[in-house]
Amino acid sequence: MSFSFEINPRLLTDLPPPLPSHQTLHSIYDYQQHPLLPLEQACQPLHDILGTELQLYMTIANLNCQQPKHGLTQDESASIYLYTMEWNEPHHSLHVLLNQALSSLDPNQLQPWLNYLKLFYTALFKLPYAEYDTLWHGVAKDVGEEFREGDEVTWWSLTSMTSSFDALQSPMYLGREEVQTVFSIETKYGKSIREHSHVQNDDEIVLLPGVTVKVVGSSKGEDGIQIVQLCEVGLPDDFIVDDTIPVADGYRNPELGKIIQASPTRGKLTLDSMNLNDQDMEIVVKLGLIEKRCMILSLRDNLITSVGASILSEAFLGNTAFKSLILDGNRILDVGVQSLAKGLSDENIYFRTLYLNSVGMSDAGCEYLAEAIRINHCIIYLFLNNNEITDRGVRVLLESIRSGQCGLTMLTLSGNNLITDDSVDVICSAISTNITFHQLHLCHCSLTPAEVVKSLSSTIRSSDERSKEMQTPRDFLCPISLAVMEMPVILIEDGRSYEKRQIERWLSTNNTSPMTEFREKQEKAQHCELLSRELVIKPGGLPEEFQDKKHPRLRIKICTLGDRSVGPDMIALHLDGLFQERYAVSITVVDLPGNMRYNNVWTDQYRCHGAIFVCDVSQPETLKDVIDGWYPKFKQHRSTGCQSVLLCHKIDLSEDPEDQIFKDAEQFAMENDISLFHTSAVTEKNIQAMFNQLVLCILASRSLLDQLKNNGSNTITDGQNRRESVQLRPPVRKPKKETGCC
Repeated sequence: MSFSFEINPRLLTDLPPPLPSHQTLHSIYDYQQHPLLPLEQACQPLHDILGTELQLYMTIANLNCQQPKHGLTQDESASIYLYTMEWNEPHHSLHVLLNQALSSLDPNQLQPWLNYLKLFYTALFKLPYAEYDTLWHGVAKDVGEEFREGDEVTWWSLTSMTSSFDALQSPMYLGREEVQTVFSIETKYGKSIREHSHVQNDDEIVLLPGVTVKVVGSSKGEDGIQIVQLCEVGLPDDFIVDDTIPVADGYRNPELGKIIQASPTRGKLTLDSMNLNDQDMEIVVKLGLIEKRCMILSLRDNLITSVGASILSEAFLGNTAFKSLILDGNRILDVGVQSLAKGLSDENIYFRTLYLNSVGMSDAGCEYLAEAIRINHCIIYLFLNNNEITDRGVRVLLESIRSGQCGLTMLTLSGNNLITDDSVDVICSAISTNITFHQLHLCHCSLTPAEVVKSLSSTIRSSDERSKEMQTPRDFLCPISLAVMEMPVILIEDGRSYEKRQIERWLSTNNTSPMTEFREKQEKAQHCELLSRELVIKPGGLPEEFQDKKHPRLRIKICTLGDRSVGPDMIALHLDGLFQERYAVSITVVDLPGNMRYNNVWTDQYRCHGAIFVCDVSQPETLKDVIDGWYPKFKQHRSTGCQSVLLCHKIDLSEDPEDQIFKDAEQFAMENDISLFHTSAVTEKNIQAMFNQLVLCILASRSLLDQLKNNGSNTITDGQNRRESVQLRPPVRKPKKETGCC
């Protein structure tokens, strides 16, 4: 492709008089009803307008657009190239006469251009939006008074801009002009046409017709430059981007286009229950996955079939942002699952989570997915609830997990009522063999609860080594879900801890604890009332003896360690309210100063019951300080049995699993046998779970527990078995009012 390096007159054209934002040239949308034609046919009605030069310039455009980028056809790319060319008589150039027709508000003038506009707009909407928020356009005269602050205006012509203010001030443009007006436009709807333009000097960005802008300011500097500041305030209901999305057979969905355009870049795109069909998936892929680069795509409860699943599967390859797809409630069947699995069967695709609940898949779909997770170890969460999966499908999936040939950590199969006790053996085998696989959901299947619980209990008891490698003490896995408990509770009947939601669900349908044998059916009715009194849930997950008011209050000291910038003090603030007054446990959190000048007080403060090491995920050097400074010093002076955790903090700022800090933190935690949490004080994510686990670990440590019982935490034993006094801040308690009642 050959280009011309010359002045670009479109960056200096007079802008048409601003129209009120409500005044619309409706005939501009008539091109949508026209067929998509090759360039020469699309320009046939323009020969009388553009003269004999048109044929020559079309030939030149086609010759220079034989290998177009961005997925454009040769004719589509040539239509942009033709728009950027200058005729021998500049005022007869295509871009000049086209914009005159667009801004004339005369449907008769626009009629000959509709075939060309169909081709030209189809090309533009295949291009990505410009990466710049502020764009510039210049005029070689003072027109500032035409734009009053607060006015909202809409241009219906195509407006060319540049991303560089300095380019406009060069001698080629306005640099030699004493009187000039420069427009500063904040918009996200510009299309960069540089890769398809005849002129390559500057990054020409075209603002699409129909964008409404507001005048937010106007000023004139000492250099005489009048600057008018414009800010995009919204799109009209019939903005052309909504109706010109190029899909098969001219299909379009204006409402869908609007929603996707308004969604954040590299965020979550939620399109649930919108009656979307397979044709809409072309729009979702182009605008949502390619242009917006959304990370999570939710399409629950739509009308998508295997055809739509096949279209979505083509978006996996080369898309590093796409991490999670939710297709619950769409009947894509095994054929659709096969397309998705085939698209994911590439070890270079960094995809994490796939939701296929209630999609009508069977064992055949499980076979396709088993192959995908064997190839792509980045897939770690798989949701397959409420399908038609039998024991054969379970065996196929769990064999891949048991063999360690995949990276899956969580699999849900609840609601597949064809799964029976025949799957128990392979379930136990997968759980006991694969140290990374720790969550399997099997609610509402045709399993005998007593048989499952008995087998899984035996599996857990024989998995001490596995628990160590997982870094999570076995006591903190819920016996029902086998997941780490975030909200542990004690069941008085058996004295065991469970995840609150899991045990409540169990007790809603059962009369005994999950860890005891079932009574005979005829006895259940007789003992129902008694059992309902016995099966009391107490919050907190603390051993029963520590919830007894008569037991001496245990005072636990926890220190937070990390550089000052990582925010350990904010973590400490979240402790208030996590443990209620009725517990016989008091906790004091000490935030050690993150400065070397406080080194003389570290030794005493290190003799604590628990330590929280904190690094900031946005500052990798803070993890290095923990590894090389805080942790070695703590290890040298810590108390016997002292428990510790590592926090990758401030994940509200960044939680990209590919960041090196997460990999280094995981390796450090494994090497030192400490638990790792990803936390945020802003969103409170995992703060409570972390404190719950740390306190439970402290109470589970025999050496610390003996100290707490005997000394109430007034003395703590260090690494050399010395006993020293530690002053703790007592908890503040409001005095209770004496009442006359008992």
